Amino acid sequence: MIITAFSSHGTFTFDAITGGVINTDLSDSFGSFPYRVNVYEYFDYYQESLPLVVDVLDIGFHDLVGIYVEPVHEWRTER
Repeated sequence: MIITAFSSHGTFTFDAITGGVINTDLSDSFGSFPYRVNVYEYFDYYQESLPLVVDVLDIGFHDLVGIYVEPVHEWRTER
């Protein structure tokens, strides 16, 4: 299954099982471009699989240089 992550800087798609990023359509202002999404962290937090569309603030991912970008936990509690 392919998941779409969206932000105000564009979107990217990733595999729901491996977390591997398939395609990006993000502006340069997004910052660190995602390489692999931490799908297990999402499942551990919500105890459910990822929806077909998810806000980028709700997921953690590793960027192209290996830095881990945490989900925004404050955003999660407000949603």
